[in-house]
Amino acid sequence: MKRLLSLLAVTFATTLSLGCTGESATHAQTATRSDSAGIEIVTSTVPAWTTETAWRLSAAPVLDIGTLDGPDENQLFRVLMARRSTDGRIYVANTGTHEIRVFDSGGEHLRSFGREGDGPGEFRHPVR
Repeated sequence: MKRLLSLLAVTFATTLSLGCTGESATHAQTATRSDSAGIEIVTSTVPAWTTETAWRLSAAPVLDIGTLDGPDENQLFRVLMARRSTDGRIYVANTGTHEIRVFDSGGEHLRSFGREGDGPGEFRHPVR
């Protein structure tokens, strides 16, 4: 409720200031500024992109990793995180097997490493 009242107050103040300065509707502000305990808050009222520059998701996946049936190295269980390296390889933290699985940029399995434990090359919870 406080947030709504603050937004209404800022909108009202902006409308008043536009009316007082003589700005036309075509030159309306694209952002509002407010202060909260010495911290400036800027709220954009229009997107920073156009319909031509906006990001879009493809209708179909660009890459598909993992399968329900097939080789064990392609079956994933309790995946917690995945990262892409600068060379395009994808590292998947497969926590169900306590392994890191490595795939090439096309989704083909390259290798797996790790197992459950506390020793060298072993993981309790592979994450990052």
